[in-house]
Amino acid sequence: MRLPYKRALRPVIPIIVYHGVPKWKHRSLYTYFEIPDDDLLPYFPNFDYHLLDLSKYEDENILSLETGFYVNTLYLLKHQKQKEFILSHLKEIFQNIEQVQLAQDRKEFVVSILE
Repeated sequence: MRLPYKRALRPVIPIIVYHGVPKWKHRSLYTYFEIPDDDLLPYFPNFDYHLLDLSKYEDENILSLETGFYVNTLYLLKHQKQKEFILSHLKEIFQNIEQVQLAQDRKEFVVSILE
């Protein structure tokens, strides 16, 4: 069978990055939606997802990831409610800033960290 488009679609693997305090309860994705009528159920996503629970990772593990400035985002998400920790670990928070190639992107990234 020939596909109606030039190339095949690429698979998408949903990943949930969780940084909350209560333990995550893994359940079917559709159960997180308020579905007003069971007749609508076939139109809601019903597939599995990968859970990245930041509370299960030591800071050293996060900081050693080779994923550019996304490390900073994961690190900040893990410690988002710990103001004193963030203020005392600025070196780690900004450790990959030089990997942001465009000056405008670097500026936006720094602004988003500070906000």
